[in-house]
Amino acid sequence: MDDRYNLENRNEVIEQVIDMFNYVTKIILNLNSIFHCFICFFLSSQYREVVWKLLRLDKRKKILTFSDIQKAMQSQITDIQSVFKMSNGECRVWLQKYNWDKEKVMEHFYENPMNSKNSNESSVSPENGICDICCEETQLIGLHCNHLACLECWRAYLAENIKEGKSEIGCIGSNCEAIIYDEKIREFLEDPKILEGFVRNTVNAYVETAKCLVWCPGTNCGNAIKSLDPHHVTCSCGTRFCFSCGQNPHEPVTCALLNTWSKKCLTEKNNISGAEYSSDMETLIWVLSNTKDCPKCNTAIEKNGGCNKMTCRSATCRFKFCWLCLKDWTEHGYSGYCNVFTDTDETRDSRADLLRFLFFYNRFKAHEQSLELEKKLRAKVSSQLDGTQGLSWSQVKSLEKTIDILSESRHTLMHTYIFAYYLEQNNQSIIFESNQKDLEMATEQLSGYLEQDWEAYFHKILDKSRYVEHRRNVLLEHCAQGDGLEMNTTGVSKRKKSSGFKRRRPWRHGVLLLAIVVIFIINFFLWGHIFYQSTSTVCVILPE
Repeated sequence: MDDRYNLENRNEVIEQVIDMFNYVTKIILNLNSIFHCFICFFLSSQYREVVWKLLRLDKRKKILTFSDIQKAMQSQITDIQSVFKMSNGECRVWLQKYNWDKEKVMEHFYENPMNSKNSNESSVSPENGICDICCEETQLIGLHCNHLACLECWRAYLAENIKEGKSEIGCIGSNCEAIIYDEKIREFLEDPKILEGFVRNTVNAYVETAKCLVWCPGTNCGNAIKSLDPHHVTCSCGTRFCFSCGQNPHEPVTCALLNTWSKKCLTEKNNISGAEYSSDMETLIWVLSNTKDCPKCNTAIEKNGGCNKMTCRSATCRFKFCWLCLKDWTEHGYSGYCNVFTDTDETRDSRADLLRFLFFYNRFKAHEQSLELEKKLRAKVSSQLDGTQGLSWSQVKSLEKTIDILSESRHTLMHTYIFAYYLEQNNQSIIFESNQKDLEMATEQLSGYLEQDWEAYFHKILDKSRYVEHRRNVLLEHCAQGDGLEMNTTGVSKRKKSSGFKRRRPWRHGVLLLAIVVIFIINFFLWGHIFYQSTSTVCVILPE
């Protein structure tokens, strides 16, 4: 009886142990799945973009309308007004003086309490007299500083200052430091257009002083973008621009580098126009022109599409070549490698720097020209919405998105040649040039598809657009990391040998390595447990 009781207890213990192992196994499998997703997240930029959208991390950017900005201003004005009992206009002036920093305004009035008391006297009683401005005898009005003038002179003075864009207008008297507050301006003025202009000036002053707020440069768009860090942003009107400088997107080039490039272009143009580089005048004209000669028959050809695959229009020639390097297209193809400047012995003379500049400038302008020519595609796609050309509404919308991707890729390729001009040659620059080549090749293929029959190439267009977007993200991600990418702001190639890769690994490489080790340990114990269960089957035989 005791043996049977002990055997049953032992069987119950074994069953509990097995249940515990099964529970632990389920936990390990769940952790294993989580770590696999974790690795995919760090390996693929597409996974990261999906997660960012799911987590709504784009809330760091906010689009504000004109009325939203006015509400934000009034909120800060109310906070000051509730403490110091000043007028609405007086609070706005003090906030604007301290760049809309409430703490600084309060600190000022706590240290100088008389300022908030004496400034409440905003005007004096009107009296009759001769106006010092127009020299006419009439009723005179003014501020507490006793500088008087007639109503018409006050109106003319205020209107002139508002047209100049001023939001803080001083007294009409010379060398007077008194400020005319908003309530008095509304009392003097009657024209609603001038008053509307004054409100616009006050809002503009608020946006200009805010470090994290800029106006959208879009046509007829009155929105402002609020962002916590400078980057390229997109307004609700569709305008995409750089938050720091307000210009068109210029990834991967920084604002400072773009400014340096603009000055370089102006300097080289002046140099070539001078006597020292007079022999290169024809070269610059050829670069800036819209036509090129056919490499085979020398017929002048004008580019009328975005794709750089050109065909000579001469009936006796029909030669196909690359618009950038003028090489035979049968040898060049979409995989041609013409985005890298080759420094040969022939170019190492007094004009080497000029020739190198013209190489990158030529390609920069070529993509800029393609971008302008491809704008016709958007109008062509929009005309298909009537459904008479055999395309459905969803297909037209897909083509519009594809053209947006093509436009962004052209913008990026334009500025990669600025980036490449100032890039020092090393192993990392070779990776950049390879990414640039892949993006350029895919962009030209997509542009070529869009110039063909859309119905026949529709699926190829969608597949290629996704690939172009992926290659663009890869290139921008590599430039953003900056590991081993050394910039030379002079633009003069030093022609030094590469010192090899710089071993500055991003932090995610360490996290990825740690995740792989954890997954290996989990799988080791998991498969060990499964092997133990398969080889440790307990057979219990009860005695008779």
